Amino acid sequence: MRNWRTHAALYENWFTEGDPGPHVIQTPFARVGVGICYENLRSFLSPRLVEHDADILLQPHCCPMAAGLLPTRVKRVFEEEVRHTAGRYARGLGIPVVFVNQCGFLDTPTPMFPFLPLRVPFLGHTNIADSDGKILGQARREPAVLVCRVNLDPQRKTHRALPARGKWVAQMPTPFLRIMEFIDDRGKAAYARNPRRAAAARRMLGQ
Repeated sequence: MRNWRTHAALYENWFTEGDPGPHVIQTPFARVGVGICYENLRSFLSPRLVEHDADILLQPHCCPMAAGLLPTRVKRVFEEEVRHTAGRYARGLGIPVVFVNQCGFLDTPTPMFPFLPLRVPFLGHTNIADSDGKILGQARREPAVLVCRVNLDPQRKTHRALPARGKWVAQMPTPFLRIMEFIDDRGKAAYARNPRRAAAARRMLGQ
């Protein structure tokens, strides 16, 4: 199964694969960029937003806290990365950013550790950043509705992509990024070998 994102996230790679579709949608009032969850950590996104001259960026997320077995410092760094994502994109690109994250708990088994179900809270941190990076409104982990007035002045656009390190714009320790790459790669390999995927493809082709 393909999805609208270019990159599936971590354990999602066992069940779906990315598809390099458009990330800027032309609407009557603006060109709306969309970066879905994990994609906002990756380096491919901001050059595409610059290339297609996005006026505003939406960042829908379903991002939980890092798993409890990780060191406290690593979990803190990950949470700070999520909390500052909107501001970093807004300052870097010079466009307003709306960052929305899930509330409640993620409660699920995981493909690599099926006997260790994962139950962690979503990080929240929904916020809206203006095109100068100023945070205009924010929530924590509770349900909330944010309404803010943003500046769509095209003169604020930088026309520059965010600084990147290889596959990432995320400012997290290299070992943590390598762990995420490892999980991605394991999932992609498992998805490619999945016999149900091959059978479904044959059914679609009428074979």
